[in-house]
Amino acid sequence: MKKLKIRCPTLSTFTCLIALLTFAHTGLVLATPFPGPDAFGYVAASTPFNLRNISSTGTFVSLGDDQVSGAIPLPFTFNFYGVDYNQVFISSNGFITFSAATNNGCCSGQPLPQADAVNNVIAGFWEDLNLPQGNIRYQTLGTAPNREFVVGFYNVPHFFNGPQVTFEIILHEGSKNIELQYGPAPSDGGQHSAGIENSDGTIGLQIAFGNVSFNNEGFLISGHVDAVIASVDDSSCPVTAQIAISDSEGHPLSGAVNIYELHNPYPNGLSEVRLELLHTRCGSTPTFNFSLAGTPIDSFAETVPQTGQPAP
Repeated sequence: MKKLKIRCPTLSTFTCLIALLTFAHTGLVLATPFPGPDAFGYVAASTPFNLRNISSTGTFVSLGDDQVSGAIPLPFTFNFYGVDYNQVFISSNGFITFSAATNNGCCSGQPLPQADAVNNVIAGFWEDLNLPQGNIRYQTLGTAPNREFVVGFYNVPHFFNGPQVTFEIILHEGSKNIELQYGPAPSDGGQHSAGIENSDGTIGLQIAFGNVSFNNEGFLISGHVDAVIASVDDSSCPVTAQIAISDSEGHPLSGAVNIYELHNPYPNGLSEVRLELLHTRCGSTPTFNFSLAGTPIDSFAETVPQTGQPAP
């Protein structure tokens, strides 16, 4: 289990130094919009349009309206929300799942996450789609250890005879990376979902939800991210902490306000990163709280000894 070390001089404006190695992930119930990270650590980013187009080469999946396929073996083990899987199931309504008992998802997409009958999913364009019109295929591309498992929906109409959509869900070997690629995928005015959700519907990363369309674009969802969230309890100063982050060589790391991404393996092959927290006290003694992937990792008051101490 990872230890956290802190050094904090007791000044009204000060810097705290935190050394981070590696943590175990545990989740919390949290809906996270694009780009994340979600409570497990998945983040998403736009990626260049690159439809693999296995519409004529892939294995055809015979499904009727509102059906889920039988188990389809994966050519490699794929880790999703911390669990290894060797098979997937394809729903005619625009998503894949790793759970055999998952509902087909009729007749509309839902916010991600949501603890319902559709969990443990990767949603490409979850909505009420109409098969057997259209074409669903799967295929393995490339060579080990860099193969891709592609599930493609091609020219599948919205129910009953609405606009046709084309998109792919791509699993990458040797990583937790998930790619969503879209050809023309217009909306029919309904509720569409794109993103991921864990097995009990408590954690998810939502790329999009609602009356949305895609066209010749892609998204990459990466699972190699630890999310550190910092907050300050200071009743006289409700402004949240401002944090600047760099790695051990001083290179800046990316992040939104108070949420920062620590990639594993870490930047430049290093085994640790440095977080510098700058906070101006407003009159009382603030308490600083740090959590990783939804799990508290340390909490300390400004009055901790300057030498600091390991987290429990």
